[in-house]
Parts: sequence; C-alpha cells; structure tokens
Amino acid sequence: MAGYDAGDVAELLRQIGSNSQLLADAYVYGSIAGDQLDSGKLNILQKKGLLRPDDEPGDYRVTAELKRPVR
Repeated sequence: MAGYDAGDVAELLRQIGSNSQLLADAYVYGSIAGDQLDSGKLNILQKKGLLRPDDEPGDYRVTAELKRPVR
C-alpha cells in the first residue's frame, strides 16, 4: 500500500540530518560554493536529490523538492 520504501525514507532523513548545517546555509544564502564540500559528499547529496548545480559554476543550491516542504 505504501508508495515508498521505509528504508529509503530513513536513509534520506539521515542524509538531511547529517548535513543539516550545509543544507541550511544553501537554503538561506541561496547557494554554497562547491569547494566547501568534498567530492564524495557532493555526489551523495546530488544523487539523493538534495543539492543541484547553481547557475554560477562551482556553486550548488538546494533542490526545489527539498525547498517545497520547508516553505
């Protein structure tokens, strides 16, 4: 009946929690510089749909899907 796997949701919430300050900075300030992140963390956050590349090369912003519930 559920449309989502509970394990996947739990993993996504863990990613949000363990990167809460970084995601909050990207949300509040509009973007963060990619050089603030190691490439492994950046790849994970992009694969999980939490960050996306900004218009400014090398910067990243919170995805619209993550912004929506915060508003």
